[in-house]
Amino acid sequence: MLSQWDTPRDCPSGTPGDAGQTGQLGHLGHLGQGGTEAMSERQRLPNRRGSELLTFDHAGFQYVACTSRYGDGRLGEIFLNVLARGGTPIEIVAAIVASIALQHGASMEAIRHALSRNSDGSASGPLGALLDKIVAEPDR
Repeated sequence: MLSQWDTPRDCPSGTPGDAGQTGQLGHLGHLGQGGTEAMSERQRLPNRRGSELLTFDHAGFQYVACTSRYGDGRLGEIFLNVLARGGTPIEIVAAIVASIALQHGASMEAIRHALSRNSDGSASGPLGALLDKIVAEPDR
């Protein structure tokens, strides 16, 4: 099982959800109520930034994750790719949604604890497994 950090490399340019756009996502309707609640403003990462690659196995598939951090060390972006056929697009979408949440102020711990877990406490999906590995190897 591979669980090592590669040397920092560039990830795909832009940030998840960018599509060349800047700024905020605006307001989200509050579920179950008629009002709206403002989202916090997006904290953009620099266009040129260091990134780290992590290769790991989860549920019989090999993944490559690319992460970027803010200057203060907070996680700010996650790209996730499966190296073999059979992985689902939802895994990649989950990483994009996590990146957007991080850039709007959600903590890595909040996202990590919100993700599904197996009965033994291990992560049930690759995003949770990745975040667990980041927590287990904080110096990376």
